[in-house]
Amino acid sequence: MKNPIKPDDTVLTEVCCCAKEYEESVALAEAVRGALDRRCGAADGVAMRSCLFTDREEVFEDDAYVQVLTFEIKV
Repeated sequence: MKNPIKPDDTVLTEVCCCAKEYEESVALAEAVRGALDRRCGAADGVAMRSCLFTDREEVFEDDAYVQVLTFEIKV
């Protein structure tokens, strides 16, 4: 099977961290950022050459605090 992602592609992805309490949503977002920012690795034959945190947005929606983190990933 051919890989649909070409080498040297760059993608933007958002990770949403949701919690009932504001402080919990911030702590979760900080943990996610710590796990992904400036990391590299591979899974299922796709290499992630870099992952850089680029933006953060806070939203209150459906009775939940949401931290939306944006990452730029190079594969």
